[in-house]
Order: sequence, then C-alpha cells, then structure tokens
Amino acid sequence: MLRLGWFGLAEGAAGDHRGQLTLVGFNVNVVPIPEAALPATLSIVLVAVIEADMPAELTAAGKIQLSSHFSAPDETVMFAGQQSLDVPPLPWPEVPPRIQLVVAGQATFQRYGLYTARVRIDIPGHEPLLGERGLWVLAPPH
Repeated sequence: MLRLGWFGLAEGAAGDHRGQLTLVGFNVNVVPIPEAALPATLSIVLVAVIEADMPAELTAAGKIQLSSHFSAPDETVMFAGQQSLDVPPLPWPEVPPRIQLVVAGQATFQRYGLYTARVRIDIPGHEPLLGERGLWVLAPPH
C-alpha cells in the first residue's frame, strides 16, 4: 500500500554527503513577522514523503506526478508547480521504501493569516496521495 507518510514545510532543504535529505527550519507552524516588515519575501520548501509496504508497488508504477501550490489566506496562489519524476532505483528490495519529494518556492507575505500548502501525488495504478499543511504568519509576541 502506498501512502503519504509525511507532508510539511521547511525553510530550506539540501542533500548531505550521503545523499540524505537535510532540512532547515523543519516543520514550521508560525512565521513571526513584524508589521513594519510586511510585505516580506521568504523561501518556502514543501516536503512530501511517500512510503510503500513493498518496493514493487513503486517500481511497477514507473512515474510519479507531483502537483503542488502555496496559497494566501484569500486562496490566491503564491507559487505552484508540477513535476514528473521517474521512480528511482530502490537498492534494498527487502526494505519498505520511502521517497522524498521537495518543491521550493518564494512567497511574499502581504498580511497576517493562515497560508496553505497543498500537494497531490499521482502514481499509476494507485489512488492520489493528498497533503495539506497550514502556515500562520503572525506578529511576533510582545
């Protein structure tokens, strides 16, 4: 069975010397921005982790289609993207695989409120995997 194991936000992402995903500002929930600093432009990274019970579930699919967008409180799309990816070779057939997908963009925050990141992952032969995560932009606490 395929599932979206995790979907969240980070301030940055890179691969380390082993090729492992490294996140900065991982699982951000609130971004405090002083009112005088609005509008403020920040980097936003959407991270999705696909998990499977068996490697064959992914390798048989061949392709992964990823659609994502990040929206303002009024649902205006601030950035969006689509990617088509080949399923990478899975080196350990006895281990349930995980594939990390990363989408980076910049968002200019005009006002306070709840911003929303959404992802849809389509894999042939499987139901779409859907994720949604909110990001609050608020004034710093006094």
